[in-house]
Parts: sequence; C-alpha cells; structure tokens
Amino acid sequence: MDNYGKTKDDFMKSFLDELYSKTHFEYEHDPEVMGFFEPDDPYTDHIVAAQEHVKEFMKDSISSLPGISAAEITKQYEKMREEVFDILQPEIEKYIEEKVTVDVKWPDSIRLVDDGNGGFRYFEPANDDPKLLERLNDTIDINHQEE
Repeated sequence: MDNYGKTKDDFMKSFLDELYSKTHFEYEHDPEVMGFFEPDDPYTDHIVAAQEHVKEFMKDSISSLPGISAAEITKQYEKMREEVFDILQPEIEKYIEEKVTVDVKWPDSIRLVDDGNGGFRYFEPANDDPKLLERLNDTIDINHQEE
C-alpha cells in the first residue's frame, strides 16, 4: 500500500472497471462531419473518459492526505499516473482487440445499391424505393457469379 492508502492495483482496478463497463458501441457515420470512418472513433471517447476517471481518483486519493504540499501532490500524482498507465497500455489494447464491438449505421445517401445493369450506384433517398436497401446483412457480393 502506498503512503496515501491506495495501491497501483486499486487505481488499475478502478480504470478497468470503468473501461469494461461498456464494450458495445454504435456509430452513425456523418459524411458532412467526417470524410471517412475512423474505426476507433466510437470508443475513443469512452477510453479517454475512463482514463480521466482514474486520474481524478488518483488526484483525490493523494490530495486527501493531511499536511501534503501542492508540490508533493503533483509529484506523487505524476509518478503514480506514469506507473499505472505504463501497466495499463497493454490492457487498453487487449480491450480494443478482444472486447470492443462497433455497429456502424451508414446514411442511405452513401449506400450502394444494384443499378439493375450488373453494376452499382449510390442510393438516392429522394428518388429511390427504400426496399432497395432491404438486402440481407446490407451487403452485396460483387464477386458472385450466377450459375
């Protein structure tokens, strides 16, 4: 146990509990805001919020010690933050690789539909029948050849 009543394990557990509290994300692509989908966008804010949560926990824990100076609080906090996040970086990567799932909803205006001539075109919400978008799994196998 460190001199402020908490261990690195306490801080890491707090972070991991917060991080793993959400593993499924939904993302609605907006071509007006972004040109391309960045696969980490939906969960980046969650990871940053979990980091901020544990940083506040560290600051509060260190600051609660009686008689500790502001300079010592800063020194202890920086040391602990560096130690904890060095250990947690592989855990963040593991979380992303093994636990995160993202459902992406694409606006109809950028979805491809069969053009009826063996090719594809963008769906036009103002002109096209929405039934064109009702394909199974919303995917098209462009390599499939009918026999």
